[in-house]
Amino acid sequence: IQARFKTRLSLSSSSVDEVIQKRILKKKPEVAKKLEEVYEQNASVLRNLFTFKTDIVDIKKGYAGPLEFTENFPFVPYQFIIMQKVFAEIRKHGNSGKHLSGGERSMLSGFQEAAQKIQEKDEYALVPFFRFYDTVHTFLEGSIRRVIERCQKAADNANGIEAQDVDVLKLLYLIRYIDSDIRGTIDNIVILMADDIRADKVILREGIKKSLDRLLSQNYIGRSGDTYNFLTDEEQRIQEDINVITVD
Repeated sequence: IQARFKTRLSLSSSSVDEVIQKRILKKKPEVAKKLEEVYEQNASVLRNLFTFKTDIVDIKKGYAGPLEFTENFPFVPYQFIIMQKVFAEIRKHGNSGKHLSGGERSMLSGFQEAAQKIQEKDEYALVPFFRFYDTVHTFLEGSIRRVIERCQKAADNANGIEAQDVDVLKLLYLIRYIDSDIRGTIDNIVILMADDIRADKVILREGIKKSLDRLLSQNYIGRSGDTYNFLTDEEQRIQEDINVITVD
């Protein structure tokens, strides 16, 4: 088949963000102008909103300037880097995730689906990181999906879990295997959950803290030091066994 085509096109993972910017995120000139104004008015807010406590330099910051904001809106540049790593790790760890493609097509569909979820919102809306869970969930093995589905059911029936808690749990699963890049600390979770430029970080933090406490009490997540982590079915059972042991 290859011999029939003179021109070979290679789409490498490093250029996938450019493809997403051109194919999915390209703005009309008048919209680009409006978004640049939004950036100018909120530059300091955006800097404050996206400051990770991480050693990895290309994840640390939010937007470099108005042009980068316009090109990537409603996404944040760090999401392109992190999402590629998430896909790679899920392929490694999720049995049925083996056929998740090398990142290029999955990234395209992931960003498109996430953008469609917030299509009704205004020019201040951002895509929180948990939105990408819906792209990968069909590739995940049952033990992971069951945990999220059980949590969703508990939220629907108001059994000690609220709707936002499910989103936090999805997020903790996505960053479960990339803790060397972004640890599941409350500060990082707040940044990853930000869904609006005007979001008040203090209020957001309070809400997320309550969600984490509820998830901990219901044994959906574990905690070591200041880091929270997603527990699979099996890990939850182990955690339950540990919890019932009384230390004399």
